Amino acid sequence: EELCNNNRDILIQVAAQDLEEIDVRDQALKAIIDLAIVHPTLFHNDIMITNLLLRIVKDNNNIFTSITLRINSCESIAKLLFSNILNDSNLFSILLQIFFIPDLIGNNNGSDGDSDSDNSDTIIDENENAMIEASMVRLQQVLNVFFRTFYSSINGGSGSGTSSSSSANNNRILQDCITSLYTDTIILCRDDSAPLSVLSKLTDHIIGICMSNDNDNNNNSQENSLKYKIQSSISATIFREILKLGNSKIEKSLIKELIKILSTMDPEKWGNGNSSSNSNEFKEKSSLSLCAYRCVKCILRNCTLDVTTTKLLNI
Repeated sequence: EELCNNNRDILIQVAAQDLEEIDVRDQALKAIIDLAIVHPTLFHNDIMITNLLLRIVKDNNNIFTSITLRINSCESIAKLLFSNILNDSNLFSILLQIFFIPDLIGNNNGSDGDSDSDNSDTIIDENENAMIEASMVRLQQVLNVFFRTFYSSINGGSGSGTSSSSSANNNRILQDCITSLYTDTIILCRDDSAPLSVLSKLTDHIIGICMSNDNDNNNNSQENSLKYKIQSSISATIFREILKLGNSKIEKSLIKELIKILSTMDPEKWGNGNSSSNSNEFKEKSSLSLCAYRCVKCILRNCTLDVTTTKLLNI
């Protein structure tokens, strides 16, 4: 542990240094992750490592990183989240985005972080591109296994071999990531950096996990179900983002896509209290329903939509 404490700050500085060689930074990052796995208590929810990983992964224009470095950073995030060393919902959100939008990390632009490479080295470039493609495939496989394991822990700690605290922690991460996940993905769609269909795929994926969780836990109470909580969070985020969008062609198409998603969120149930609910629960659901109603009216008043979309909003 003493050796770890003496070297961790140096390794973090090297991995974060933009002027350092990419390969050196990559090796420094791998060393940090190895130390974190061996000494998890020394790196638990380390804000410096969290910010470093987010900064690297979000540099999809190769300004100060490379595709290889970003791929390794994604695998590192999966390892640290899986080990509960880091519990940041923003890290989980970025992994979900990359899983559904691989192009976010695969913007090669003909090089791997070195814009001054010689164009005559065609064979070398082809080999590098082949290695990058193989790494991308490996990353998708790693993320697929990671998400399956992560969701398995959410769907019942005892049956999946994980502790109840780990299950509750992963449940919290999933709930906390919704706002940033949908906000960032909507912006990507608006900027034509991602297909509009990714929003529906992402929603189906998350709601499917929630339904599996509620079934496994025999949760028949609507207000306590994970699906209800996630649907409410998704819907509130979508309503807010719709009100920010303008009247360009891509934004109108995006609004239509978002409204189609909203129509699957069972909005008519948000404000329906039942006889078994206490007054506080009824007030919370009524408040959410009123908020949704006001947002819908604002959308209808300010956005030019087609007949089908308008009917979907008239709930």
